Amino acid sequence: MNKVGNIQWLQRPVAKAVSQLSRGGKRFSKILLDPPRAGAKEIQRELANFRAEKILYVSCNPTTLARDIGALTGYGYKLEFVQPIDLFPHTFHVETLALITRSN
Repeated sequence: MNKVGNIQWLQRPVAKAVSQLSRGGKRFSKILLDPPRAGAKEIQRELANFRAEKILYVSCNPTTLARDIGALTGYGYKLEFVQPIDLFPHTFHVETLALITRSN
């Protein structure tokens, strides 16, 4: 409808899709990641294998976000920017947006 031809849609559990793409040697310049509260622990290595220049990580759990960013730094990424967003006033929940870039 929008005449965008460089998009591939996959409908399967994220870990399976990421594994399939990684095994296929896919590379991406940018990744938008919005994992569940448990974070992206099971796909950290595959994310790094994509060698994306930038990862925009949307998180609803600051603890798992910190864990995942720490792991990605071990694969050559660095945290550039982080912005908490209070979408749910009067609760302890906070969304966080982080920009992670490839440092090498």
